[in-house]
Amino acid sequence: MPQLLVVETSPRGDSSISRHLTRRFVAEWQTAHPDGQIVHRDLMETNLAFVNAPWLQAYFTPPEQHSLEMKAELALSDELVGELLATEHLVIATPVYNYNVPAVLKAWVDHIVRKRITWAWTAAAS
Repeated sequence: MPQLLVVETSPRGDSSISRHLTRRFVAEWQTAHPDGQIVHRDLMETNLAFVNAPWLQAYFTPPEQHSLEMKAELALSDELVGELLATEHLVIATPVYNYNVPAVLKAWVDHIVRKRITWAWTAAAS
């Protein structure tokens, strides 16, 4: 069964143009994938912290060496990565403020870009 991950970033709720456009997209996706599953991730309702020193320490420590504190520091990131890896389709609904996306979207990207999990650097990629 196909899965769609919908990532919403607008703080404007029902007044948001990007959220209205996303609803239209999701309705059409559901028509095309009647057996599909939809996972909604509203970043305005997710307690998503910006990357900080403890998060980076956990990130750069091999998983087998993680303390309980490090595991707790990466718990939400692990959840977000799990959502991303479990999906076949992704839609990111975002407004543009001051010629850029909301900071919460950048924070989400920071949390889902995990070495050896969602990306790997190779000599061929350079």
